[in-house]
Amino acid sequence: SAIRLINVCQAIISMPFTSTAILGKEYGKPSIYYDPTGKIPKNDKAAHGVTVISGKNELQQWVTRTIN
Repeated sequence: SAIRLINVCQAIISMPFTSTAILGKEYGKPSIYYDPTGKIPKNDKAAHGVTVISGKNELQQWVTRTIN
């Protein structure tokens, strides 16, 4: 199940917009939505308070800060 997988992960990266990011956040895991296109607004209501990361550079920075 998604919850079982979330429990063994260090962080959750979801492609907009899926429940796994919200579940990850609820289970205390660092959690983001990744938008490779840069077209989704950072404050999109569909994110439900989960951070939206756009582009490869932002993703690399987030992973470096979060996983290390």
